[in-house]
Amino acid sequence: MLELDGGHGEGGGQILRTALSCSMITGKPFRIHQIRANRAKPGLQPQHLSALRAAGSLSTAQINGDKLGSESATFQPKAVRAGRLTVNTGTAASTTLIAQTILLPLLLLNDASEVTLTGGTHNPVSPCFEFLVSVFLTSIGLPQDRVALTMIEPGFYPAGGGQLRLDVAPGRLRIVNWTQTNQVLRLEAAAYAQVGVSESDVHAWLAPLREAAGDLPYSLTIRRAAREGFALPAVVLRCVGTSRDDVLSECQTRDANPHSVVISVARQLQLKLRDKCPVGAHLQDQLLLPMAVAGGGTYVTGALTSHWHTQVDTLSLFFPQLEITAQRIDAGHLVKVKDHASSTSART
Repeated sequence: MLELDGGHGEGGGQILRTALSCSMITGKPFRIHQIRANRAKPGLQPQHLSALRAAGSLSTAQINGDKLGSESATFQPKAVRAGRLTVNTGTAASTTLIAQTILLPLLLLNDASEVTLTGGTHNPVSPCFEFLVSVFLTSIGLPQDRVALTMIEPGFYPAGGGQLRLDVAPGRLRIVNWTQTNQVLRLEAAAYAQVGVSESDVHAWLAPLREAAGDLPYSLTIRRAAREGFALPAVVLRCVGTSRDDVLSECQTRDANPHSVVISVARQLQLKLRDKCPVGAHLQDQLLLPMAVAGGGTYVTGALTSHWHTQVDTLSLFFPQLEITAQRIDAGHLVKVKDHASSTSART
């Protein structure tokens, strides 16, 4: 059984989620301790507990430690089975992170699966729904029409109640190479506003983002959120690029207000416009597992984050034959993933 330190490196929930995906793909059981040791509230929170139980249901796994606040757990999977699954976090916990956890194991099966996830669709420090659809799923070498992610209802902190549907048909990932310089061509903003908030207020709030856009073509769509909650629960900005798209977002929490949400996205945009790398900071670690499953891949990204380094270390435990290198270049880093095994089928 593999031993994982949940406090290693970045020390958040990423280690557990990656371990669950890898365990279902390889069949290797693991024990993890110090779960989320570097967080203000260590241990399993609703999102992580939901991911653990969802992975357990799909693989008929033997699990120990699956309770809120648990700082250690064991996961011993059997064969992953396709079918229908319903996951309800009972909170505003991120449904997108749970979807990422189970996506690749389901893709490698021989039959289709349908998963309904209820909770938050737009969360701070988590990929939003639009990021998964427009950035992650378009980056990992998916065969056409193998995966569909649909937002039935948006869900925000603190109420949650959002719903995603994930449909996965059998497929194999292609090796992808994202090395072309990327320049933003136009911007498509979406502002989720509470019912009752006027359009004029939304346009006024979004003024700093419009200003940051400069001369770039810019459009704004106002989408209505629930009647209760924050006035502007989320702002999402799609950056349409010459080689690929990116999505920037920010969500309102109890300590934020509409102005701070918009300013955060505007600052992210200013950084984005200076960065011509095809793979952004939020995607760089998320690409590593799909590339491991595909058997390799290459991409250019900027400064390597703690999430990237932690992901490399976690993957090396489950895929010892995998080589991941990062070479400094003028644009940032050239990352290469190479599988020294003869084929990915030996792992699946």
